Amino acid sequence: NKTGSHSQYLFIRKDFLVPIKSVSLRYCFLEPLSVVIHAVNRLKIFNKKILISGHGNIGKLLESVLKLYGIKYDIYDPNSQKNMFEQFDVVFECSGDSISLNKYLEYPGITIIALGFDYNPIVIGHLVSSEINILTSLGASMEDFNNAVQIIDLIDLPRQIVYNMEYFSSIVNNYGVGIILDHKAVFDPWKE
Repeated sequence: NKTGSHSQYLFIRKDFLVPIKSVSLRYCFLEPLSVVIHAVNRLKIFNKKILISGHGNIGKLLESVLKLYGIKYDIYDPNSQKNMFEQFDVVFECSGDSISLNKYLEYPGITIIALGFDYNPIVIGHLVSSEINILTSLGASMEDFNNAVQIIDLIDLPRQIVYNMEYFSSIVNNYGVGIILDHKAVFDPWKE
């Protein structure tokens, strides 16, 4: 990632440390939860029709935050045959999948908040002529992180953590048993 979060060691200044109530596996979700909070705060989403695209770790955390805030949403099912995107004002694109993103670009006036990576280049002229709004969201501020600390015990957390295959061997070596599922490694931190 851009700030070295995939490094073996990470040195940070003391004033960036945030106190937590106790040591718990729940707190491994603070950083991705702060990323979700940052994305939600990028746009006034109350009274909007929200769609979550991508139901991995970030999509599941986003779902929990929206539930906590009392915001209604739907989750995009890529296996669904119907095109339902015109029903939504805002799409949180959490998959990082260019094919999914390109589907939303067909709907004039839609707002997309992109939290994923690996998107192909987009033609700006199409965005302008269709009045499509794209907001990007990467990382979080200290305020977002502090908000994550405040709500971590109030939300449902993903039951499993999903990683790309290249990280699988390090996950097994560092954390114990994981399983392979459709070219992804799944690690369940709640298992004894």
